[in-house]
Amino acid sequence: MRLIQPASPNGHAPNEPLTGRQKDVLARLARGLSNKEIAYEVHITPKMVDHHRATLMARLDIHDVAGLTRYAVKNGMLNLEGLSA
Repeated sequence: MRLIQPASPNGHAPNEPLTGRQKDVLARLARGLSNKEIAYEVHITPKMVDHHRATLMARLDIHDVAGLTRYAVKNGMLNLEGLSA
């Protein structure tokens, strides 16, 4: 018998891995880049950056960019060395 993992309230399975694009966008959001800068770096439109941010927030149940930044740091997606204040 196979057990089915229940979905979280946001519709995604808990611990569902992020896509490569979501990781790219998340790391750049955590570095403080603007939507235009992120879009330029990953070759998508600023509107798609908005979409990825909204999807990340829903999937991770995080409600602000500061929370996404904490998540990125905690999960090794952001190297704090070399970042200036």
